[in-house]
Amino acid sequence: MVYFERIEISRAIKPGMRLDITVDAEPEISGNYKSIVNDVYPENSIMKIGMPSVKGIFVPIPKGTRMHIKASEGQNLYEFDGLVIEKGKDEEGFYVLFVKTPNYVRRIQRRNFVRLKITLEGKYKRSTAEFWHSFKTIDVSAGGMSFLTEEHLLDSEIILVDLEFEEDLELKEQLTKIVRRIEKNRADNLLIYAAQFLDIESEIQDEIVRYIFRTQMRLRREGKI
Repeated sequence: MVYFERIEISRAIKPGMRLDITVDAEPEISGNYKSIVNDVYPENSIMKIGMPSVKGIFVPIPKGTRMHIKASEGQNLYEFDGLVIEKGKDEEGFYVLFVKTPNYVRRIQRRNFVRLKITLEGKYKRSTAEFWHSFKTIDVSAGGMSFLTEEHLLDSEIILVDLEFEEDLELKEQLTKIVRRIEKNRADNLLIYAAQFLDIESEIQDEIVRYIFRTQMRLRREGKI
C-alpha cells in the first residue's frame, strides 16, 4: 500500500540524501542519473547537488534543463520537479548543479512490505550501553522485523542492529526504532518486539525484497509454506 502526502521541502530534503534524476529533453542529455544532495537553501528554494552521473561518468546537465527528482530516505520517497539554474564547481572544487526547487514535495510512504517468517540471528546495541545483545527474528521485511530478546526495551527507543540475511547481504549498525512490545513468549520467557529500520539505503532495501522473494519461492518448492 502506498500513501501520498504533501510536505514542505525544508522538512524533507537533507544533505547526503541519494537522488534518482530523470531528464526528458534533447536526446544527448535525456536519461536517468544518480546524484546526491550537497546542500539545501530552503529560503531561496534552491539545492546544490553533485554533478549527475551514469555508470560513474559525470553528465554536465546544462542550465535551463528541467528534471524529475526522486529522493529516498528509509521507507519514504520524495518526488518533485526541478530546474537547473547553474552548473560548475563549488567552493570546494566539486562539480555541482544548483537546482531551483518547489516549496513543497510529494512524500510517498511505502508500507506493508511482504513479511517473511524466518529465524535469523543478530545482535543489537542500545545507545546507553557499551555491549551488544543477541536476538532472533520471528519475521523480517524490507521495512523492519519482529524479534525475540531477554531485555526490556522502550517504545520508540533507537538501537543499532547487525543482521545477516545471507552472504553479501547484511545490515551493519542499522538505526532501528522499537515500535512496540508485542507480547511475552511463554515458552522461553523472552520478549517480542516490533521494530522499524530507519534511514535504510534504498539499494539494501531492494536487495532485502529480492531476498524475501527468493526465499519464499524456495520454501514453496520445498512445501514448507
